[in-house]
Amino acid sequence: MAKDIIWIFIALIAIGVMTGYINISGIGPAEPGVTTTPKTSFGQLVSLSVQGINKYTGSAVGVNAELYDDSNKKLVTETSVASALTSLATNLDNSFSGYVMLGNDNYVSTADRGSDYYYVKYPVDWTDKQGLLTYDTIYTYAEETATGTSLWTFYDDHTAESTANITIGSGGTYTAASVKIMSSSDNCTGNPALNGYGGKKALGFCLNESTSGQFKEIKPQKNSGTFTTPGWLSGKNVVGCYYVTDAVCDGDYFVTDLYFEANSGQDPASTDSVHVIPVDLCYYKDDNLKWQVGFGDESELSADTDCGIDSSAAALKINMM
Repeated sequence: MAKDIIWIFIALIAIGVMTGYINISGIGPAEPGVTTTPKTSFGQLVSLSVQGINKYTGSAVGVNAELYDDSNKKLVTETSVASALTSLATNLDNSFSGYVMLGNDNYVSTADRGSDYYYVKYPVDWTDKQGLLTYDTIYTYAEETATGTSLWTFYDDHTAESTANITIGSGGTYTAASVKIMSSSDNCTGNPALNGYGGKKALGFCLNESTSGQFKEIKPQKNSGTFTTPGWLSGKNVVGCYYVTDAVCDGDYFVTDLYFEANSGQDPASTDSVHVIPVDLCYYKDDNLKWQVGFGDESELSADTDCGIDSSAAALKINMM
């Protein structure tokens, strides 16, 4: 009788294991119809450290960092990454796929870590690792701060002018002007990390008029299409916005002719002017604090802001004569 009871007990256990009601794998309770597979355990989780590097100087920089997994779930909120290797997280899984957002911009980060650096999205991935992992060469790019003649050269009929001015007759056109936009050593006008984003250029020009209705068209002759005027330029009499070039970095430059066409019956006078405003693609956060790419923060719940370089301060003024 005792042997019969033992065999019945063993049979019940076997049925429980086969149906999933009893779990003997040691990894938690089983559910009916669910097959559980033990994970490889290394006994030690991953500790992640990162460091931001100025692409052109090779020097470590003070920036911010956030860590996300591939589902865009934030795992580490904005953290100061000093100009030295900095621990970002100490308890990450042995296998992981995600990315780090690293940079510093007064209009994006909640804390200013010093000089502005374009945000970059840097992938971090590993499989079956343990202990310390370091990503110590995450390249980022210093945002250009130069303005005026340190940033621009204006040419009228191929002659450089320290004060930009042109003359357009009533309803006339003008095609003899050109501009050169530069970058300082080790800095960038435009974010190289966004060159080619969406098949577009990282740097654009918006052109506005001081008096609304003077111009039918103002445009850079070298362009690869138009884009919608950023919200932060709303009300600024913008005539058009154009993609012009990839980021201009480390002493490089971009040159284009300009085309002006006054509206019929309009004769821009000496009290009128035009601004060429450089605008750069940037990473910014929307109202849901999700990272997006655009020529400015277009959030609905907060004021539109100009991320990246200070475009208004960097604008070139061209006087009408």
